[in-house]
Amino acid sequence: TTAASTTAASSTAGSTTAASSTAASTTTAVSTTAASSTAASTPTASTTTASTTSVSVATTTSATPAALPGVVTNSRVENVSATNVTVVWDAPSDSVAIIEYQVRYTVNGAEHTPVNTSSATPAFVLGSGLGSPVSEALPLGANVSDIKIRARGSAGFGALSTSGLNATTLDVPGAIQDHRLGATTPSTVVVLWTPPSDGGSPIQLYEVRYTVNSVVHDTVVVSASSTEFTLGSGTGSPVSEALSPGDLVTSISVRARNSI
Repeated sequence: TTAASTTAASSTAGSTTAASSTAASTTTAVSTTAASSTAASTPTASTTTASTTSVSVATTTSATPAALPGVVTNSRVENVSATNVTVVWDAPSDSVAIIEYQVRYTVNGAEHTPVNTSSATPAFVLGSGLGSPVSEALPLGANVSDIKIRARGSAGFGALSTSGLNATTLDVPGAIQDHRLGATTPSTVVVLWTPPSDGGSPIQLYEVRYTVNSVVHDTVVVSASSTEFTLGSGTGSPVSEALSPGDLVTSISVRARNSI
C-alpha cells in the first residue's frame, strides 16, 4: 500500500494518464503479490488412510479332571502254599478304567515294598516273583499280615482297601511232642507220641528210626492216624523185624511228614 501511494505522488508532475496506468499496474502487481501470498499460505490438505488391526481371541475349553478309582471290595485269601499266598478281590464298582493294582503287605513284621501287579486282573500271588518290584518267595511258616490293595487308573491310585488280610505260609510239621516208651517184651518195644503241629498242611505219615545193637534199622513208615508203634512187631513199611531178647534198642526217634 505504501508503494502505491508514493508512485501516485510522483506522477503528478507528468500526466494523469500515466499515473492512472502506473496505479493500475501497481494495483495489479500488488494484487498479484497478494494472490501469490494467499496461495502460498493456503495449507495443503493431507489424506489419512485408516489402518485396521486384527485381534484373535483364544477360546478356552474347560475339561473335567479324570476321577480316581474307588476302593476294591471283598478282598480275600484264596490259597496258601509254603512260599506263596494268593489274594483275590473285587474291582471297584465305579466306571473308572483300571490300569493295574498295588498290593501292600508285611512279612514277619517287616513291611514289604508295595508291589504293582502290572495287570488289571483282580488277583495276585504274593511270593510269585512277579510284579514291580518283584514279590519274592515267602519263607516257610511266614506270617503275612495287613494285606491291602488299591487300584490305579489314568489319574492315579485310589484308596487302599479298608481291612487288612492275614495269612501264614505252610511249613513242615513241628517236632513230635511227648515222645516216650511204652511196654516192652523180649521181642518188642512200644513207642508212643503226641502229634505235632502240622505246619498248615495235614500230616501224611510218621517215620520211626532206631538202632539195634549199634546197627541202624531202616526207617519205618507208619500211618498218619497212628500215635504209637511197636518196634519188632513185623508191621510198618519196611517191616520192623522181631527183636531178640537182650537186644539193645537205642536212638529211637519219630518225625511227622506233610506235603511240604
